[in-house]
Amino acid sequence: MPARPGTPMVGVAGLRSVVRCLLAIRALGVPASVALRALGAEHLSRRVSRICKHVPKTVVLPLPRERGRGGRRVRMYSASGRDGVARSMWWEGWAGFEKPLPDLWLAFAENAKVVFDVGANTGFYSLLAASASSAAVVYAFEPFPPAHRWLAANVGLNRMADRIRIVPAAVSDTDGETELYVPGDDKGFVETGCSLSRAFRQDFASAVRVAVCTLDSYADRCCCGPVDLIKIDVESQEHRVLAGAERLVRECRPMIAIEVLKRGDCEALEKIRCKHGYVPLRLRRDVILKCDHVQADGQAMNQILCPEERVVATVEVVQSRGYRVECS
Repeated sequence: MPARPGTPMVGVAGLRSVVRCLLAIRALGVPASVALRALGAEHLSRRVSRICKHVPKTVVLPLPRERGRGGRRVRMYSASGRDGVARSMWWEGWAGFEKPLPDLWLAFAENAKVVFDVGANTGFYSLLAASASSAAVVYAFEPFPPAHRWLAANVGLNRMADRIRIVPAAVSDTDGETELYVPGDDKGFVETGCSLSRAFRQDFASAVRVAVCTLDSYADRCCCGPVDLIKIDVESQEHRVLAGAERLVRECRPMIAIEVLKRGDCEALEKIRCKHGYVPLRLRRDVILKCDHVQADGQAMNQILCPEERVVATVEVVQSRGYRVECS
């Protein structure tokens, strides 16, 4: 029966728009998301959560089935939605944060026994490494007190305190104490932009006095054995971390995941790479570029420094995870 003149016609698109507007009201969207999650409809719960800007107290991160010991899960506190990693993973799924580094980090960690996570923040990569290998001991370096507290909470939540050892210190090329510069506006997130360099940003609001060590000296003191895997994310000071890991890099030949920023010292990183015989791999979202020098890349802030003697095996691992490898 045709509609009477003047009767509004609401199509499927219009109905979806109305539902979306209703779910954007937190008083409606949050209970709907919670109910869907309780019913096991997690994918739909995530979609509703994103609409109403809700993140549950704890976020479950299911690891890809072929990695992480058969699809094992890790959990993270969302810090009331302020943890950017937990929030991205909850709203967007596994590919929502720093793809493809989490995939490759899991792959490299599967056979690792000693892992250094420098700039661990709230613990995402530490948790992944400990989940990927039951034999791994992870040393998580995090000097910023608020991030350190959430890191400890996440380690406890996953009952991994026996294998993730939290080190409340910054890492650089000297031992002692130093200033950690803290930005003035965290934009509602757990802060990830702290740096040992005052020149890194213009909007640092305060400085915190923190302990600082080199990886060489820490490894000597703790007798932690050969280091297999290192991640470094320290806001432009990666070259100083590597300068303080001279012996580890020379003797252990670890795989190194590193953030390379335009404001970082690429020239210093390149000298260290050449000295120790490492090959840089730039991690773009869907392709890995095998390069002949370290360079900042807006599409690949995360890069891998791979020992020359392990390049062929590393390329095979990368390809087995579904990524193309091309020479730049």
